[in-house]
Amino acid sequence: MYHSATPNLKAPFPGTVDVRLQSPANSVSYSSWGTVPTPPPAVRSPPIYPASFGSPPPSCNGIPSLHPSLHPPAHLLAYDIRLPPPPITDIAFKPLLTKTCVSVKDQREFTFNVENLNGVTVQDILNIIFVRLQAPMTRFDVSRLPLEEKASAQDSFHSRTAHDPREYAQGMKSLDRLSGKFRFIGLVPSPNTPGVWEILFA
Repeated sequence: MYHSATPNLKAPFPGTVDVRLQSPANSVSYSSWGTVPTPPPAVRSPPIYPASFGSPPPSCNGIPSLHPSLHPPAHLLAYDIRLPPPPITDIAFKPLLTKTCVSVKDQREFTFNVENLNGVTVQDILNIIFVRLQAPMTRFDVSRLPLEEKASAQDSFHSRTAHDPREYAQGMKSLDRLSGKFRFIGLVPSPNTPGVWEILFA
């Protein structure tokens, strides 16, 4: 099941993509990290990190430290990228960054620039991952994949949509190239490209 190609929509979006994202009112806040300016939040209780979870490692060698929800194994976030991300408007890095670049590990064509002049938030990063990996794949996109990767993506698509006719009707998506690995487990600095964070899935 594929989408027909159109002039203005292509996946998997080569190169980088700049985004500026707004955080919704019903945001979750981790007060020790701070948040960017947002409308008054709806009444809800934020998740609490147990003391046993600890803190992310301090900033070192010019690499900023990550918010706990982005630090591997990110098990308390438990984010499934097939679903819209949770509204966590805390800043993502200390010291604060107004722009950064994230890239799916071993899939460098999925590389996205994230920018927020008030400071990149956790939700900014999760939003761009969700939006770009939800992008439909055209028949041409699929035809360009190596045979083994194509078979894996097709298997992932059929497994993902087996019990959801509406999702099946939307066709293959970029996330099907992840071979069924839909759980976000965090970011790590790229060992090869300074300033880029690799996205890990399981």
